[in-house]
Amino acid sequence: MASGKTTYARRKEAEGQAIFLSIDALQLSVLGPSPTREQLDASYDGARAYQFSLALTLLNRGIDVYFDWGLWQKAERQRYKRMLEQQGVEVDIIYFDVPAAVRMDRNAQRNRSNDDTSFKIEPHDVRHFDSLYEVPSEDEYDVLVAD
Repeated sequence: MASGKTTYARRKEAEGQAIFLSIDALQLSVLGPSPTREQLDASYDGARAYQFSLALTLLNRGIDVYFDWGLWQKAERQRYKRMLEQQGVEVDIIYFDVPAAVRMDRNAQRNRSNDDTSFKIEPHDVRHFDSLYEVPSEDEYDVLVAD
């Protein structure tokens, strides 16, 4: 959260190197600017399934895809990597290792911005989400982005 995933993916897309698929942007475009927690939870799996299917189509056409999904749990990272590799897709998992203070500052900046494709997240929610995150071991990721 606020680690730079979106900025990184948007830059790659702008450079013409990939397509950027953001779960936040998809949910906000469908549910509007102030979805309830219930709406988000109910739409999350479907939104992810849709983006995964779209990604497979793009990847099969030779177009790189950046998912802006927080793969918070080791089992989740392994599952998506395995599913893509079974489709013959080369997968690189990028880990953004960013200190909490930097992420909190970035999150505050995002909350003050007019970006309508990303959720505004309160500081107490950042801490809660951090408590749910499993830091990947070195053998789980292919690229390290340290800030």
